[in-house]
Amino acid sequence: MNRFWAFCTATFLGAFLLFQLELMVAKSLLPAFGGSYLVWGACMVFFQGMLLAGYAWAHYSQKWLGVRLYSRLHWLLLLAAVFVLPLKLGGFDVDANSNLVGQVVRILLLVIGLPFFVLSATSVLMQKWLASSELAEGCNPYMLYGASNLGSILALISYPLLVEPFLPLAMQTQLWWCAFIGLVLLHFFCMPRKAALTKQAPQTTDVGTKSSTRGLLACFLLSASGCAALLATTNVMTFDMAAVPLLWVLPLIVYLLTFVLVFKRKPWLPAWTKRAYVFSILAGITLYLILLFRLQLPIWCSILFYLGVLFIICLTCHIRLYELRPNNNHELTRFYLVISAGGFVGGSIVSWLIPQISSSLIEYPGMFCLSAFALALTDRSVIRRGSPAEEAENPLKVPALLCGIGIILIATLLLPWLLGTRINIMPERVLYLIVAAPVALALLRFSRSHIQLAALLLTFSLASQWTEGLAVGAQNITRLRNYYGIYRIYDKDNQRYLQHGTTLHGRQYLDPQKKSIPLSYFHPDAPAGALLSSGHPFERIGMVGLGSGALVAYAGEGQEVVIYELDPDNIPIALEHFSYIAQAQEAGAEVNFVIGDGRISLRKEGANSFDLLILDAFASGSVPVHLLTLEAFDDYMRVLKRDGILLLHVSNEMLYLESVVRSAANSINAFACSKSFSHVDNPDADDTVWMVVSRDRNKIDFLLNELGWIKEHAGGSLATPWTDQYSNLLSVLRKR
Repeated sequence: MNRFWAFCTATFLGAFLLFQLELMVAKSLLPAFGGSYLVWGACMVFFQGMLLAGYAWAHYSQKWLGVRLYSRLHWLLLLAAVFVLPLKLGGFDVDANSNLVGQVVRILLLVIGLPFFVLSATSVLMQKWLASSELAEGCNPYMLYGASNLGSILALISYPLLVEPFLPLAMQTQLWWCAFIGLVLLHFFCMPRKAALTKQAPQTTDVGTKSSTRGLLACFLLSASGCAALLATTNVMTFDMAAVPLLWVLPLIVYLLTFVLVFKRKPWLPAWTKRAYVFSILAGITLYLILLFRLQLPIWCSILFYLGVLFIICLTCHIRLYELRPNNNHELTRFYLVISAGGFVGGSIVSWLIPQISSSLIEYPGMFCLSAFALALTDRSVIRRGSPAEEAENPLKVPALLCGIGIILIATLLLPWLLGTRINIMPERVLYLIVAAPVALALLRFSRSHIQLAALLLTFSLASQWTEGLAVGAQNITRLRNYYGIYRIYDKDNQRYLQHGTTLHGRQYLDPQKKSIPLSYFHPDAPAGALLSSGHPFERIGMVGLGSGALVAYAGEGQEVVIYELDPDNIPIALEHFSYIAQAQEAGAEVNFVIGDGRISLRKEGANSFDLLILDAFASGSVPVHLLTLEAFDDYMRVLKRDGILLLHVSNEMLYLESVVRSAANSINAFACSKSFSHVDNPDADDTVWMVVSRDRNKIDFLLNELGWIKEHAGGSLATPWTDQYSNLLSVLRKR
């Protein structure tokens, strides 16, 4: 084997296995944390931290021990990792009231810590070994960085399309272990040879920047900006769709693709990136208008918008990184250590810090500001200061700039006022005001070419926070963000609304004469409301998912309702801002709460406990896949009485979930029927689809004959039943 191709193959395979491992372990964590969209972000904090640790190990070990002695230590780590494999994923014990990120990091450290640490050092290790070899390609080891990112991209593409849909998780881990052994063997062909180490290491012929303190800081900022943009985009996309590998990988593919395009033998350095601020400003304006007027874009259009903005930002930042790479191979590991540290800090800010201090998705408009700030301060005129005469040739048009900022701020304040929207002053907005002035002054002082971009995007970022999440003509009551999403409570048209993300989760009349009537998906004319008000005797009812508590309003004397709610913050929202639960208690119903994931909590219930079990746990518009698996249905059937009913809310704009439920019902020898309701039939109700699964044929006949439910499956062939080891969202995408 040509040794250079051995280097390429080992680098490619190491990156491929690294990212396959990321997706496998993150998918296995979702059931334990109720399908939270922030599981992936928390995993990314761990991945970035371990990548930083791997780069630091490679840099300092080779610096202190030398390349040859370090290679032997690396061999020992590889062998140790082999003996802790194959991995055992699943069955994690978590605490719903503890910090999600901390628990995810603890689990990952125990389960995949050693193999991930070894793999994280593979790319930089191979580049260092290539630079120290006798091969001609050693003069430009950065070529291997392109191979590394190509392996990462193929891993990301293949997992949701080829691996996840066809292989159970246990088989995935077995195959991954076999491939890891192959990587260990490849290291034998790439290890430094003694004869090569006695020679002078070749130097790159490309022009680069020496590692000054200012240059390293520039690399740090650019890397942090790119990673922050990646995770902020991922949060926005998965928040209202689904926290699944399919949507995790799209932003990550775009992020890595920009590295592949730039760090290769002939890098792609398009001239338009020097004017990227034009596209970014247009994106900022578009985002501002979408948030202000609450525009509902098609799913595919939203995805393309987010990915397009991410591509422009990351490509611009990574081109600048390429220009700042060191021209001395001895500083190669330091370069990667710095950009890894930047990625870790950027990821931690988005996934760890911001959810603690903000009640909105401030990270997305914030990443505009961060990337603009980084590009401004890392301009080559800053890294390599020009002469006073050169700087005087390009005076700043400060008056025009300040005028533009003033117009945007005025529009930010006047437009909501003209539309009748009251603006709430929240802590992060006050923080923005405090930070905006010194940041703008710093940009004016340090940069010329990106000053307008930075200042304008900073203003757009601020502007979007004044209007984000507000409805036209609405009065904001409160807003709350936690690890499970963002709640907004506002009043409009004599109704109180509960919104989770961009999805309405309930509403109630403020008029005392009408407030007892459940609205939205739970109206008496809608399928669930009609069933609960039909007079059918349900003595003990279980509910997975609370929302506004509208379904509880149907309970009365002699009935007990047990509500399983993953998010403890949802309970005070339902009790303090809506009166449905109080209405049921006044009617004589007993209402109890159990905090924790519904599926896990149900395992503590005795068999045959409920007459009716309601599943309405779809956070925002996303799908908690672990609640629709065969194992989950076994849990539901166990706690239901023999003639009990499982009632499921399956409304979803993207996915045809009826197919999944019917397939699961067939697999457990149960009957299924469904009913949909259209908003046009009653303005107090919303478009909704509900399903019932029961082992009692008489209950199904009652729904079919008396309440107008349907038994037929109108969605074509049934989906393959989902399990804890297998799920395939592509198979149930709505075709339209």
